Amino acid sequence: MRPALLPCVALLCLGTSSTLAHGDLHERIAALTAQIQEHPRDVELRLARAELERQHGEWEAALKDYDEAERLDPRAAALDLGRGRVHFDAGEDALALPPLSRFLARFPQNTEALRHRALTLARLARHREAAADFDTLLRAATAPQPDDFLEAARSWRALERSDEALRVLAEGSARLGAVPALEELALAIESEAGQTDAALARIERALGRSPRREPWLERKARILLQAGRTEEARAAAREGLELIAALPEARRTTPLLQELTARLRVLAALEKGP
Repeated sequence: MRPALLPCVALLCLGTSSTLAHGDLHERIAALTAQIQEHPRDVELRLARAELERQHGEWEAALKDYDEAERLDPRAAALDLGRGRVHFDAGEDALALPPLSRFLARFPQNTEALRHRALTLARLARHREAAADFDTLLRAATAPQPDDFLEAARSWRALERSDEALRVLAEGSARLGAVPALEELALAIESEAGQTDAALARIERALGRSPRREPWLERKARILLQAGRTEEARAAAREGLELIAALPEARRTTPLLQELTARLRVLAALEKGP
């Protein structure tokens, strides 16, 4: 008697967080192949193997399994989601959209399908549609990922809607806490939008909680310089250099800190404005 399998839609969604090594995947594919030989009309076995083949990068094999699963049961819920994810992973964005859209017509709040369609639309530079899908995803998701907020903000940024991009990032920080990637993108958007005071306030908050102040001081110096506040920029750079000088030699001589030191020295040596 074969082991019980997860329902097909749940199985597909579970696959996104899999950290299986390729060797483990190969063994599981082989095990499923043996079960399919014993139960050739079992749709869930086909869907399970297709998902593992997708994770293993075997696009054609996965699509063949979805075709066979559809022949056995055209109503199988996971067919369109699975095909869409295969085409997405294969970089075939134009082919990924139709099955993902068909699936979402049936399951409009499915976060995995929303995430993949939004990312596909973003890769096709259809940023307004991508932003709409990301907004729906963020409303529907009980446990959104940091990347969901990042990609949503990037879509709004591509539409030159810095207000919406910052709204999404603020929501991400409220729901997830302080995530460095969210802070970095928000800072970049505020800086390019000329929101100097907001950007500096964000940096001051980061300086207050970060164990390593030097990189943030470089960012502060650059934003001040962009705003024409050269002397303040030089002062921030000098503070960063002083902190680095106080570190043990083994830390100071790492490649990353040496590069940061070189950049801070350039900023510290800037000439005063008129």
